Amino acid sequence: MRAYNLHKILIALTLTTLTFSFTSLFAFAKADYIIRNFSLGRKSWEEFNVTYTIQNTTSGVTDIKPSEYKIEMLGEDGTILKTFHNKNQFTIDDKNLGSGEKLTFKLSLFIKGNVVTAEKTAYASQKSVVLDNNVNLPLENHISVGDVKIACKLMRTKFNNVDKWETIGTFNDVAVSLFISNGNVNDYVEVPLNAKNTSFDLAQYKHYDDLKMQMERDLRKQNTALIKYYFQFVWDRNTYIVEGGSKNINVKADENIAIVKSYSTDIQKLVTTNNYNKTTISASAE
Repeated sequence: MRAYNLHKILIALTLTTLTFSFTSLFAFAKADYIIRNFSLGRKSWEEFNVTYTIQNTTSGVTDIKPSEYKIEMLGEDGTILKTFHNKNQFTIDDKNLGSGEKLTFKLSLFIKGNVVTAEKTAYASQKSVVLDNNVNLPLENHISVGDVKIACKLMRTKFNNVDKWETIGTFNDVAVSLFISNGNVNDYVEVPLNAKNTSFDLAQYKHYDDLKMQMERDLRKQNTALIKYYFQFVWDRNTYIVEGGSKNINVKADENIAIVKSYSTDIQKLVTTNNYNKTTISASAE
């Protein structure tokens, strides 16, 4: 019985020693290489290059080449947007990145069964929208037809000269919607726009009855009603909300129609992105 127990103890000690040895060797192998002098260079908003040195932590040798490597570009939400394999020079599509979006570039090197990584941070360009719009909103008892004329340009700061702007997109590059509201987040109408000059019938869209009822109530009680409208631009993976204008409508006893007109050529700097949801209407411009 004692010999049997001794045999079990010896087996257990042997297994423990082997496990410790393998673990130590594995840990040593993982620590064999480190990345030194990882640099992320940039020639423009789109063009990047990387340089680095691999060092053997045991020998100190730095003249080491990986068997392969990759660079992953992660967006601000952690999503991998693009992967570059075995390229130390690469380009990205800055136009379709968020305004000032934080980007993480993760370098992964594969060396003799080891994987070593390093990260660098960069930022997308700041974006703005130049918006020219003219919106007519008749609010007669049985008339809901309006029209809108709109022109827009997506702009960004010039590389290495943030005081100047350049055009990188137009109306044709985006999906545009007009949101009409009286200031109540539950009473708004969304009108998809597919042309630069278009007519629309608010009665065809969801929430029109609620909007009309609320405005009629305001006109009856206060002899005034507020109209607000916003433009939503869907540019690739980004949604920008820009305030189009607002106006207080004052209706006398003998008047039953009100028209809102607004024309703006101001550049509105987008300070946030992807912040629109169906429970609130807010502008991401200032």
